[in-house]
Amino acid sequence: MHHAFSPSVSLGANQLGIARQYGNGLLSRYPIATHQSHSLNMGLKMAEGRSLLEAIIDVQGQPFAGYVTHLSLNPFLHRRQTDFIIGQLDRQPFPSLIMGDWNMRPGSKPWNKMTRKMDDVWQKAGTGNGDTYPSFRPRRRLDYIFISRQLHAIDAQVVAIRPTASDHLPLRATLRLD
Repeated sequence: MHHAFSPSVSLGANQLGIARQYGNGLLSRYPIATHQSHSLNMGLKMAEGRSLLEAIIDVQGQPFAGYVTHLSLNPFLHRRQTDFIIGQLDRQPFPSLIMGDWNMRPGSKPWNKMTRKMDDVWQKAGTGNGDTYPSFRPRRRLDYIFISRQLHAIDAQVVAIRPTASDHLPLRATLRLD
């Protein structure tokens, strides 16, 4: 698969002299033409950094923008991060999707702000509550896939095959481009 990575945190070298990073990743069966990383730290020193991965994917000759993120729990930072993301989406000429751990609830102010711009695939095509956190006995919906209006959600599912893989369950969506 094609892949792109956006570091959110860079750690110094460990005992073996290897520097480490963690952040957001994207896997695609289609070629990734370009990708870039945007810091979502908003100029602040944070205990846990955040970033936005932006990639342009070539889907059989059609450019498509894919974004991956993990937003802060801090309400002030979350608002600023959401505003930054919406600004990026406003400049994007291609059909787009953005996915990740948004650390918000459906119906919250940030969710309402996003759904004025994009469609929530769970709201359009999911069944049930869509809870993804914690992975064992999920009680909260924190993870989202939002799509631009050129895309249509055909199906959305919470994948619970291997709940030990993460503290969140992943979402899977089938989309159609008109």
